[in-house]
Amino acid sequence: TYHCSGPGVGHMVTLTLAPGTESVLLTHVAVHGAPGCSEPVKTGRLWAAESIEALEGDPLLSFETDSVKKEWSGSLGKPVAARAVRISFDSTHGEEAANVDVGMVALVGVLASDSLDLSVFKAEIPPELKVTALREVKKRKRW
Repeated sequence: TYHCSGPGVGHMVTLTLAPGTESVLLTHVAVHGAPGCSEPVKTGRLWAAESIEALEGDPLLSFETDSVKKEWSGSLGKPVAARAVRISFDSTHGEEAANVDVGMVALVGVLASDSLDLSVFKAEIPPELKVTALREVKKRKRW
């Protein structure tokens, strides 16, 4: 499934953990524009914090999806303790920016109580999670 927003760009989504659940250490993020749609997400920003109130201020990261695959993924560089995440979808690959088409947002991490090998932050998202390289682009011969 995918989501096509209401009119315009700059939409924000805020996600939180249920009260009483353990915090997570966010390590990686992947964002995909919706396949086959006219306005796949191009750029955006992400905030992560221990509470919704702490999401104010500068974003943790900005992203730009690839112009062909409409995908972006990356490591946060260090673990971020999070109970709340906010993501904005600021522009699209379409010409009109009439709406924003989002295929997937994957937040990757571990429970805060889990032990974590610090080398994971320099690595790509593991392929077995199946949140990256979802779209195969074949180069065609030009005759």
